Amino acid sequence: MKPSDIISIVSLIFTSIAVCAGGIFALAQWSKGNRIKRAEFFNQIIEKLYFNKDTIEAMYYILYNNLWYTKDFHENIIENKIDAFFSYLTYICYLSENNIISKKEFKILQYEVDSICYSNGTQTYLWRQYYLSKKINRSYAFSSLIKYLQNNILNDEQKAKFNKDPKEYKDWYF
Repeated sequence: MKPSDIISIVSLIFTSIAVCAGGIFALAQWSKGNRIKRAEFFNQIIEKLYFNKDTIEAMYYILYNNLWYTKDFHENIIENKIDAFFSYLTYICYLSENNIISKKEFKILQYEVDSICYSNGTQTYLWRQYYLSKKINRSYAFSSLIKYLQNNILNDEQKAKFNKDPKEYKDWYF
């Protein structure tokens, strides 16, 4: 072996090591950048849930007024805020359902989602949305939130109600 061959081999080895080190560094930077973007995205979710005036108003209206969904609801100015709030909770449930946010991240938001879903008014309102959409064979609003409600909150008796005609349940229909 000639000295020039040895120099070429050593040069090739060092070049390969440098390329691998550069690749590892680039991968680490990319991973760190993704974690930062993910944290920023999750922070936006939290900010809207906890610091947006309309969201907070709708959340407190539901939490502290268990019988909020009555026949007068659709004439109330809070309806748009509650619909927007349910859309936002649906988005959060959609992100969790599709693993866009992790189970660990969802746990941070789960208390609020569960608290809202345990409200009788929420269950009645979502049930009516679900039933009426099914009745006219259309997709229903708040689908991921309703799916979350059915899979995680409702007991078997309540789940059975979800699939029956609302006229059978005078307390859930007006």
